[in-house]
Amino acid sequence: MQPKEQATVTAILQLLRYKGIPHSHVRNSGRIARGPGGKIFFANDPLSVKGVADIICCHKGRAVAIEVKSPTGTLRPEQIEWLKEWEKAGGLAMVARSVGGVEAWLDHMPLAGAYPVFQM
Repeated sequence: MQPKEQATVTAILQLLRYKGIPHSHVRNSGRIARGPGGKIFFANDPLSVKGVADIICCHKGRAVAIEVKSPTGTLRPEQIEWLKEWEKAGGLAMVARSVGGVEAWLDHMPLAGAYPVFQM
């Protein structure tokens, strides 16, 4: 049984908190709205950007974007494009498939150099 992406996101957020790494979970799939009669639904947020990574943090002086996928999950085209733009702007980006992979990457992340999208 493969772990669900949300469980991996939660574990990564707990790891970042434990290590004292400033971070934020990006919820970019829409917002909850209340319609007529109190019905709750998801509404597209016109200010949202498609493809934004699941987690943004700052570690070793670098802005890091972490896109979380299951072991067999694939990136959508807009996610690939966003990660490329993030790196082009000077940030680091990784695709995380496990909390252990993120921990190893953060622990061994160099302070300077070229950083391609890192697959775990």
